[in-house]
Amino acid sequence: MTGAILENGDEQLLETLRRSLDQINQNRIVLPRTKLNITAYMVDPNDSFNAAKLACKLLDEKVWALFSPRSEIITWYVRSLANEMQIPHLTVSWNYRSKYLYNMNINPEDEGDKTLNHEQSNQIGGVTSLMPNGEANLQWLGTVYGTSSLNNRTNRERFRQIGNSIVTYPSVQQFPIEHDYTVNLFPDSNQLSEAFKDFVLARNWKSFTMIYDNNDGLIMLKDLLRISSEMKRRRIKITVIEFPELPKLPPTSVNVNLNPFQEYDRDQFIRTQNVQTDFYQYRKLLKDIKKTEHNIVLSLSQERAINFLRQALETKRMSEYDNYLIATLDIHRFDLSEFQYKTLANITGFSLLSATGQDDFGMMTNNRNRYYDPFYGESKLHQVTTTEALIHDAISVYARSLDDLDRSLGPDEIVEPFISCDRTNKWPFGSHLMKMNGITGHIAFDSHGHRVNFTLDIMQLKQNGLKNVAKWSKDGGVTSNANYTFYDSYKQILEAMKYKELRITIPPNSRPYIYLKDNHEEFTGNDKFEGFCVDLLIKITEVFQKKFQSDFKYQIKIVTDMQYGQPNKETGEWNGIVGELLRHQADLAIGDLTATYLRETAVDFTMPFMNLGIAILFKKTAIPDPELFSFLKPLSVEVWLYLASAFLGISILFWILSRISPYEWVSPHSCDPDPLELENQFSIGNSLWFTIGSLMQQGSDLAPRAWSTRLLASIWWFFTLIMISSYTANLAASLTLSRMAPAISNVEDLAKQTAIQYGCRPGGSTHDFFRNSNHTTYQRMFNTMESNQEVYIKKLEDAIERVRKGGYAYLAESSTIDYLVERQCDLYQVGTWLDNKGYGIATPPDSPYRTPISNAIVVLQDEGQLYELKKRWWVDYGGGLCADDAKISAAMELNIENVGGVFVVLVSGVVMGCLFGIIEFIWKSLKIARDERESIGKLMWFEVVRICTGGSSSRPLNPAQSSSNNLNNASGTNGTPVNEQLQMNGSGLTKAPSFTSMSGQLSPSDRTVNVANSPSSYDYNPRYNNGIMSPQPPPPPHPFHQRQQPSYSSYDGSTAPLLSPSTNSNHSKSLSRVNSNPNSGLKSPSSYSTMY
Repeated sequence: MTGAILENGDEQLLETLRRSLDQINQNRIVLPRTKLNITAYMVDPNDSFNAAKLACKLLDEKVWALFSPRSEIITWYVRSLANEMQIPHLTVSWNYRSKYLYNMNINPEDEGDKTLNHEQSNQIGGVTSLMPNGEANLQWLGTVYGTSSLNNRTNRERFRQIGNSIVTYPSVQQFPIEHDYTVNLFPDSNQLSEAFKDFVLARNWKSFTMIYDNNDGLIMLKDLLRISSEMKRRRIKITVIEFPELPKLPPTSVNVNLNPFQEYDRDQFIRTQNVQTDFYQYRKLLKDIKKTEHNIVLSLSQERAINFLRQALETKRMSEYDNYLIATLDIHRFDLSEFQYKTLANITGFSLLSATGQDDFGMMTNNRNRYYDPFYGESKLHQVTTTEALIHDAISVYARSLDDLDRSLGPDEIVEPFISCDRTNKWPFGSHLMKMNGITGHIAFDSHGHRVNFTLDIMQLKQNGLKNVAKWSKDGGVTSNANYTFYDSYKQILEAMKYKELRITIPPNSRPYIYLKDNHEEFTGNDKFEGFCVDLLIKITEVFQKKFQSDFKYQIKIVTDMQYGQPNKETGEWNGIVGELLRHQADLAIGDLTATYLRETAVDFTMPFMNLGIAILFKKTAIPDPELFSFLKPLSVEVWLYLASAFLGISILFWILSRISPYEWVSPHSCDPDPLELENQFSIGNSLWFTIGSLMQQGSDLAPRAWSTRLLASIWWFFTLIMISSYTANLAASLTLSRMAPAISNVEDLAKQTAIQYGCRPGGSTHDFFRNSNHTTYQRMFNTMESNQEVYIKKLEDAIERVRKGGYAYLAESSTIDYLVERQCDLYQVGTWLDNKGYGIATPPDSPYRTPISNAIVVLQDEGQLYELKKRWWVDYGGGLCADDAKISAAMELNIENVGGVFVVLVSGVVMGCLFGIIEFIWKSLKIARDERESIGKLMWFEVVRICTGGSSSRPLNPAQSSSNNLNNASGTNGTPVNEQLQMNGSGLTKAPSFTSMSGQLSPSDRTVNVANSPSSYDYNPRYNNGIMSPQPPPPPHPFHQRQQPSYSSYDGSTAPLLSPSTNSNHSKSLSRVNSNPNSGLKSPSSYSTMY
C-alpha cells in the first residue's frame, strides 16, 4: 500500500503515479510476487489541518510510504510525521530549504550597514551595489512598474535583505534539521545553482543581466551573484532586475497615458497594461537593458519567458551575438519553433531528462501513438514535465527498494507497519527502504535526503530543433558534446552566412592595408576601397565559396569617429572601431588593427593574417667627407703594430736561418763548377724584400732552398693570405658604410641619448606597449615621451615629414615601416623588433563568424597566398626602389682578438723553421766532424763565429781561408805540405786527392768520383791538371733550359755530361773514371770533406 497527498488540480500527477505503478506491476523483474497499489487524497494547498487528518488516515491504512505534494506547508507537516513514525517519505518539490533561506544570516536593518551602499540612478528605481569593497559590479534594479520600485524604502530594504542573505548563505551542512526518512528527488538547490554558474563561466561571459519574477528563481541562481566575489583574476559585471507578474484584473476602456512610470491609480494602471498585453512592460524592460549587454539569464515562467523572447525578436535584440539562458529544468517543454529559423540567437536551457530517458521510462508514449513533430522530432518528450518524470523516478526507486528488502529478508520476516498518529510505536523496516538505488539515471542522496550528483543536459536551439549540446555534472562541470559547440554547429554557421551580409568597419586612411581610392567618387560600394586587406577579403570569399561551400558577403564602411578604440576611464565604454563592434554596429573590423591584451578583453580576434613587431623609423645619415687615412680604419692600431713587428721579425729570422742552413750557400755562378767562394742569396736587404713582397702579394725572384727557410716562407705566406683577405674585406665594408653609419643602431642607443627625440601615435597599440611594459628601458622611454607631448603624432604622413627633417625617430609597427623604406630611400629601419604580435580581424565577443574566418586565413597561409599578397603590396606596387642597405649593421674594425689566431700560426711556423735550421746545422756538423775526425764542438764553434761575424753574403770556398786555424792544413809523411784542393759532389764539398808522388798510380777507389743530385746547383766533376782542380768549361745552352747540363772530365781527357735529377736512375749512381796514363804518378787520394 502506498499513500499520497496531492493538491487540488494535480490530477495529472496522480495519473502519473498510477501509470508508474501499473508499469512496475506489469514488469515481473521487480517485485515478482507483489502488486503495488496507491491511496491518494486531494487537499487544498493551504489546508494544513485537513492534510494532517488525511496523513494520519493513511497511516491507519498501513501504508509503506508517503508521497507529499509540492505545497511547502503540507510537505513540511508530512515530513515531520514521517520522521517521527519512521515511514519513508518521497517528494519531488522544489527544495524546501528555499522557504527558510531568508531567516539565515540576515543582518538587522540598520542605517549603518556598510554591506549595501544605496545610490541613486537614472534607471528605474534605485541602484543597490552588492559587492565587497564597495565595487559596483552587481546592480539590483527595481521592478519595471513605477509604484513598486526601489524608490520605496520598504522594498529597497527587502531587496537588501534578500541579496545579503544570498551572498552570505553558508553551505547546506549548517541546516539545523535532520531528515532521515525523507528523500527529495528534485535536484539539490546548491548543486543546481552551481550548474548555472559553471555554464556562465564556461561561456566566458564578461557580464550578464539576470531577470527573475519570484524569490525561488532568485535562490536558484544564487551562485551567479557570487561569481564576481569568487573570481580573483577577472570581474564579471552583473545586473539583477526583478520582473514580477502583475495581478490579472478586468480590462477597462478608459483612455490614459500609457507611460507606466508615472504615478496613476494602481487599478487603472494595471487594467491598462492588461489591455495592451504587457506591451510596454516587456518593451521597457528591454530598453532598460543596455545595448552593450548581450547575455541575459531569464528566471521566468514558461509563458512570460516566451513573451520576453518575442519582444526581443521584434526589437532586434535576438541576433547571433545575443545569448539567452532560461533558468528552468523544463526547457524541453518550451515551444521555441517561432525562433527556430529567424535568428542565430543562442537560446539555452537545462533539462533533467532526455528522450532516451523517456523511452526507458515507457510512461507517456509508446510506439503506437508516437508521431513526428518538426520541432521536437519523433518524440513526445515535450509532453513530459520534469515533475512527472521525477514522480516516475520516485516510484521506480521505491519499488526497487522493496524488491531489495524482499530478497534480503524474505516475505515471512517482513511485518506490515502497524502504526498510527495515536501511538508512538515506529515501523522497524522504514530504514531498510531508505537504501535506494535508481534505475533511470544517476540517483543519489545526501544525509538530508536531498538528491545530489545528478547530471543535467544542456539544450540549445538549432535550426532542426532543441539539441543536446553539452552536459553538466558535479565532478566534470560543463562538457561539450563532440558534434556541437556552445554558439552553434559549424555547418549551421556556414549555412547562415550564405544569406548574411556582414558589416565591416575599417580605420581611416590605413595605407597600404585598406584605404579610399584617389578617384573613389567614381565607384560605389566596396569598389571605393583598395589595399592589402581588400585583396585579403576577396581571397577569403574564394575560400568560402570553393572550400567551405558557403559565401562571404560584406559591406565596408569607415569608422565614424576615426578612432581605433580606447576605453573611457570613467565609464569604461569604448570608442572607435572597438566601440562599434561592442555596440554591434559592425560585425567585423579589418586593417592595421593589432591584437593587444586590452583589446582582447573587449572583443575577439581571428587568427593573425600578418605577424609583426614594433620597430624604429629613422633618417639615413648623410655621406661624410672622405678622410685622408681612411685606408687604415679596417685594422686597429694594435693590429698595425703587431703586423709591422711580424714583418721585421720574419725578415731578420730569414737572414739568420739562411746563414745557418748549409743548403742556402751556393756558387755565385751556376756555370762555374769550381767556385772559389759560395754566396747566400738572403742578405738582410733581400730578406726584407722577400718578406714585403709576400705581404703585398707580389713576387721577389728569391726562392728558399733549405727546408727550414721554405717552412718559414710557407708560414709567412699563410699569415699574409689571412691578413690581406681580412683587410680587403673590412676595407670594402668600411668604405661602403662610412657614408651611412647610423647615429643609433638599436633601441638602447635611442633610449640612452637625448639629442634625438622619439615618439609614436597616441592611443595606439605601440603607445599601449610602452605604457604597460615592465622593461626598464621601455619604461624610461615612455616617461620621456610623456614629459614631452609634442613627440606624439597622430597622422603617419606628419610623422614621416618630421623624421625626414632629422633629429626624430618614429616608433611604429614593422610592417608599416617596411612599406615606407621600400619607397622612401632616405629612411631606414633601426635594429630589430621590440616585440612580436599580429594583425587580426576583430569580431564582437562570442561571434559565430570568428571560427570560419580563422579557418579561411589558415587555408590562405598554408597555400602561401598571404605571402604573395604582402609581396604584391609591399614590393611590386611601387616598392623595391631603394637598395638593400635599408637595414644597417655596422662594420667594426678588426681587433687583435679577431686576428690573433693568425699570429699564433705565424709564431708556430717560426719556431718550426728555427728548429729545422738548427737540425740541419747540427747534422752537417756531425757529418764533417766524423769525416775529418775533428771535434764537433770546435767545428761548430768556428761556424757560429763565422756566422755571427761575417756580414757578407759570400764566403770562400775553403773555410780555412776565413780562419787562422785552418782545419784543412796537414803535413805528409815526409814532412812536405800537401796541396789540397776541393771538389764538389752531390752532398757538398770534398777534398781533392793529395799527391805524394807523381809517379804513383791511383787505385780504383782513389779514381772514383761520386756524382749525385744537388738541390742547389747542377752536378759537375772537377778535372785535375797536375794535381790542381780545374773546372770544365760549360757546354752550350740546352734548347729547353737555355743551358746544358755540365759535363765531367776524366783524367785521361775524356768528357761526359753530368747527370741531372731527371736523368735515368742507372746513371744517377756512382760514376767511376780510371786514369789510363801509367806515367801519371798519381796515387790514391784520401777523401777529405769540409762543411762547405
